[in-house]
Formats: sequence, C-alpha cells, structure tokens
Amino acid sequence: MMFISASRSRHTNLLPATACFVCLLSCLSLNAELPFGSQKCVFILATGRSGSTSLMDALNQIPHYLIRGETWRAHGNLFDAYQHLCEARTSPGQEFFHFANIRERYIDVKLAYGKLAETTKLPFFNEFSEDRILLATRAYYTVLYGHYGKDVVTGFKEIRYVCGELYFNQTRCGEHFQKFVRFLRGMCHDVKFLFNTRLSASLESNVKRFQMFNNATFAADFTHLLNETHTLYDNYAMQHSDHAFRVYMEDMFNIKRNATLARNLLQFLGEDTTIPIRFNRMPGWQPSYPTP
Repeated sequence: MMFISASRSRHTNLLPATACFVCLLSCLSLNAELPFGSQKCVFILATGRSGSTSLMDALNQIPHYLIRGETWRAHGNLFDAYQHLCEARTSPGQEFFHFANIRERYIDVKLAYGKLAETTKLPFFNEFSEDRILLATRAYYTVLYGHYGKDVVTGFKEIRYVCGELYFNQTRCGEHFQKFVRFLRGMCHDVKFLFNTRLSASLESNVKRFQMFNNATFAADFTHLLNETHTLYDNYAMQHSDHAFRVYMEDMFNIKRNATLARNLLQFLGEDTTIPIRFNRMPGWQPSYPTP
C-alpha cells in the first residue's frame, strides 16, 4: 500500500488529490468485480430557478448526507472524457490489438506493441479496457466526493444538464440525456436521481430562468427545449421509480404540501421518514448574489 503525505506525495510533481487518484488506481485489481468508491449517491438534475439549491440544502439536513452544489457542468466534461477514451479503443489501428489476456503485464504490452509497430501505424495506441476507464472515472469521483467514507451519501446538484444548454445537444437531447444518466449510475453502487423543475414548462412560470439568458436565438426555442427537458424527466421518473423521483418547486414551498413531499422524498431515499427536513432553511436569492 502506498501512503500519501499531507503536503505532497512521493510523486514529487503531483498534488495530493492527484497522487491519491494514482494510488487508488494502482491498488485496484481489474480481475475482481469493479469496486465503487461511494456506496450511495444522489444527483439533482434541475432547471434553473426551480429551487435546486433549497432541495440540496434539505438533503444536507439528513445527518449522513453531503450533497455538493454547482460545478459548471464539470461532470459533463468527465463524461466527455469517458466517451472519448472508450471511442479511442476502436479507432483506426486498434483492431490489431487483442489485449484481453496481456494488458495486466507491462512487459506483455511492450512486446505486443513493439511487434506491431514494425508493420502498422498506431496513432491511437492504448491498451485501456472499458473497465479501467470506468475505474478511472469512479476514482475521480471518489477523490473529490467520496473521501469521507462509504457511510456518507454524496452527490451534487446541477442546472446545466437540460436540453439546448451547455451539455445536452439541442437536436439529440434525449439520446444524450439517456447516456449521461447511464454514466452517472456507474459512479456508485446505489444511485438516486432527483429531477427538479417548476410544475409548468411555460415561459410565464419560468420567467426568472428566461431572464438568465441574453440570447435571442436561444430565446426563440426556450419553451420548446424546456418542455422537452420536462418530458425527459417525467418519462424517466415514471419508468424508473426505483431510482428516480420528480420534485416540483411549487410543492417545496407550499405549506400544505411540503411536509408530504418531505416524507415521500425521505421514503424514496430509503431514510427515516421522521427526520426533520425543510426546504426554506436557506435564504432566497438576493440581487447581490452571483448567478451560478
């Protein structure tokens, strides 16, 4: 086992988090079932100005929960890296490699590469298995989010995974959404999704979100794209009620409905339904606050 010092590892050019990442990968065996760094995760995918920060705070009132906030769609970039690494495995020249039985030993990989390099151009050379690529993404998540131990429920909330915005392609939103959700489900053993929006996708109901954008081209498609996002959330939650749950902002702040929502949410998460959580603990937006 390699131990990492508090300041800098014996990998002198690596910062501590990077060194831990290297350590974790070096200590995992691909011959066993792929390990999870975090046992349980909760991911909040939301539309802007729909109460996602208050929902995050409600979850963080559960003693063993630590759900983080916005990261400017960083996990979309991680997903991009995962996809590109997987695609590189089938790029030109890679069909000559058959590493299933040799990729565990450095000397075997070197010999196979040396033999092929004499006769074949190998611009996309790598011996990465899909399992190892998935392990790398789990290690990344664990170093950032899961380092307090498997008993802590981790996750994040993000408002940028919606149709037509930074990540989900405007014309292939459904396809990209399904792939991204499938990717996130591979991060932890037990993954729960909370899809958070307002009740209606109309412009009138989402005028605060509309005001976040100063783009006439996007504005023309605003309602259409928001409706598509709502439909994706609705359908997925309906088809996968074991791990997906819809949360509407109006229910969170309605004194006649929010107690029922809190109980249903705790029950969905598999937690004690008597745990006191509320959706209005954190103050609302102020004009001086930065927009995430």
